[in-house]
Amino acid sequence: MISYNVIMINFVFIMYSRSMVFVEAIRNHHVRNDELRQTTGQPRLSAIVQTRRFSLFGHIARMPDERDAKILTAASLENWRRPTGLPRTTWMKTIQQDLKSNNLSLNEAIVVAQNRPLWRLKSTFGATHP
Repeated sequence: MISYNVIMINFVFIMYSRSMVFVEAIRNHHVRNDELRQTTGQPRLSAIVQTRRFSLFGHIARMPDERDAKILTAASLENWRRPTGLPRTTWMKTIQQDLKSNNLSLNEAIVVAQNRPLWRLKSTFGATHP
């Protein structure tokens, strides 16, 4: 089953691509996405979304341990049942997948996120520059 996040990312990507066609005054709608991104110098939309997720993760990682947002991200949902039809993927699982693609573990990312300038550089550059 395709998650809601994937559907929304695909929808936003389609709208983003269409708008870039008009920005570049390209009237031929048969332009490949890679060519369009290369022409405009824009990173992939999924990379932009990943950068924003990393930004929020870094913010939460630097919070004091008693803050609600940090407690909730670290909480285990053992007694919680997912309603029928909703995706099984949690935000933390998505973050872990993103970190894995950037060769970082969750614990390493938490340590790196404590240094804000380094985390900003690592998360932005790693996501937008393959």
